[in-house]
Amino acid sequence: MTTDGSRTGGVQAVSPVVPGDEELRALAAIVAHHRQLDDQVARRAGAVADTVERAGAWEAAAGDLVAYLAAEVLPHALAEEHTLYRAAADRAGLAGAVAAMREEHGILAGLVDRVAVADDGPRAAAAATDVADLFHTHVRSENEVLLPALVADGEVSVARLLRAMEDELEEGHGTAGAPILDVRALVPAARHETIFAAFDGLAPGQAFVLVNDHDPRPLRYQLEAEHPGTFTWSYDEAGPTAWRVRIGRAPAPAAG
Repeated sequence: MTTDGSRTGGVQAVSPVVPGDEELRALAAIVAHHRQLDDQVARRAGAVADTVERAGAWEAAAGDLVAYLAAEVLPHALAEEHTLYRAAADRAGLAGAVAAMREEHGILAGLVDRVAVADDGPRAAAAATDVADLFHTHVRSENEVLLPALVADGEVSVARLLRAMEDELEEGHGTAGAPILDVRALVPAARHETIFAAFDGLAPGQAFVLVNDHDPRPLRYQLEAEHPGTFTWSYDEAGPTAWRVRIGRAPAPAAG
């Protein structure tokens, strides 16, 4: 809140907070990123449903959705909890909304597991549709309730919170921008499809960093059996509580 120094009837007049350009740009950037995530989730969930409807091989589409959620959406949700939600929880009238949004993050993680462990197409399509529907309503609430309230508060810098969120997400990437795929939050049965979907999505020369709670050496044996000579594997960290393995698709051979 700001004051203009004038008084009316002995009471200091209070001027409304007018967000600056930096705050408005930060708000627009967050909303645009939400729109991008929402579009990507909807597209991938739709691909699962479409494939099932055509009685096609739905497993690859389901794996692609799970890999995107694990690599992009769930880390984004956690970064929001550490920044935007933490700031909003201290503001009057927002604590209930923040608690509900945190709960939705937990529900979303459970739905990711449902997609990953589905043993038939209809179950995978139903779970994928639930993911897309929940995420769409969730980001709409963030865009229309949480963010405007933070901007209007005047005591919270959304621009500063955005930078903190970007810093946290940047720490979730390896060198050369290799994204982190942390599968520790997934049930064991969901990890296989997630990891292989992430590998299938790599272009030659690209890589991701797998984070697991045990040595994923059996995965290497399977890659050697199914993709001989076309992948790279190196340990960034080897226990005792976490294993970080950089998995890449080998560069294309030079022409000529």
